Amino acid sequence: MTLNGTRYSFCKLTMSSNSALYVAAGQTAAIYFDSPEACGYSDGVSQIDMASNTRITSNTNSPVQLLFMGSDKQPSDTGFLHTTLHLSSNTDINAACEQNFIVYAPRSDIVLNSNSTYCGALAGKTIHLDSNADVRTNGASDGFIIPYTSPHYEIDRFLECSATAANPPNSGC
Repeated sequence: MTLNGTRYSFCKLTMSSNSALYVAAGQTAAIYFDSPEACGYSDGVSQIDMASNTRITSNTNSPVQLLFMGSDKQPSDTGFLHTTLHLSSNTDINAACEQNFIVYAPRSDIVLNSNSTYCGALAGKTIHLDSNADVRTNGASDGFIIPYTSPHYEIDRFLECSATAANPPNSGC
C-alpha cells in the first residue's frame, strides 16, 4: 500500500506475510496512533504488529514517523493500560535499512524479536530485544524533533510542612 498524504490517524496496524507500507515519493508522513481507550481497546492491546518480512518505508529516504499516544488511564488494580508495539520474524528484508521509521511511544512497550531489523530511532516505556533483533541508526532520523508533550511530571498535590527538621523529612507534613 502507498500513502500519498502527510498525516494519518490509526487505532491499530497489523501487517504480515511480505506486506509493505510505502510513502509516496516527495512526501513525508506521520502516522498517529490514538489512545487505546479512545479506540475501544482493553489492557494489553498491540497497536502495531508486524511479522513475516513486512516493512514500512518511504521512497524519499526520510523516515516515516509512528507516534503513539499510549494511555494514562488507570483501570482498577492493573496500573496503566498496557500497550505494545511488536516487530518480529524478519521484518526487514535483507537488513539494508529499508525499515525506515521513527517510533515515539513513551507510554508503550516495544518488542523486537525473531531476526527483526530496525533502522531509525526508538523511544518507548520499555524496549525489549530478543532472538537476533538488530537496531541500527541512520542519518535520516537525526533531524527528528520530539513532539510537544506535557512534562514528565505532574503536580499531584501540595502539602504544608512544618519548618522544623524531622527524620524522615516528610514526617512533619
